[in-house]
Amino acid sequence: MVIDSSEKIDSSEGKIEAVLFEAISHPTRIKILFSLEKKSHGFADLKRKLGITSSGNLQHHISKLATLIRLDNSGDYILSDQGRDALVTIKSLRNVQNHQNNTNQYTTDRKITTFGAALSFYVVQMNMPFVFGNVDQLTPITALISSLVFAVVFYPIYGFFESRRMNKSKE
Repeated sequence: MVIDSSEKIDSSEGKIEAVLFEAISHPTRIKILFSLEKKSHGFADLKRKLGITSSGNLQHHISKLATLIRLDNSGDYILSDQGRDALVTIKSLRNVQNHQNNTNQYTTDRKITTFGAALSFYVVQMNMPFVFGNVDQLTPITALISSLVFAVVFYPIYGFFESRRMNKSKE
């Protein structure tokens, strides 16, 4: 494969992102960033707040966060501008994940509700001929088909009203 000189990749491309991703790749470092979000902390204060027993361990994590935190005039750690940006990114990722989890749960609940309603409809369809005395050999097939049709119609209607209910509850 021949690479045109205009297509050559700059060797520094992606290094900034790699450093950022390495910095926020550990839960302790993310906790440090969130701890510094509203208030500055000294080394001992951070160590106590995070429940870290080893000073060397905390120092290791702080050194990995070199571009995201800095020392203020009083010697306390604070977020740098890049640290604030990193927190915005982390919060955005968490919001996306929470939305996906809620959507997956909503879809699962909707399927279970539809299945339950269709099953209930099937049971009624199977028993009604016995109540009225007009049972025939097609009763199970008729009940099954009508229950499937019920489920196909019920699923989107239920979804529509449930999404309206959820939107109203958010307001």
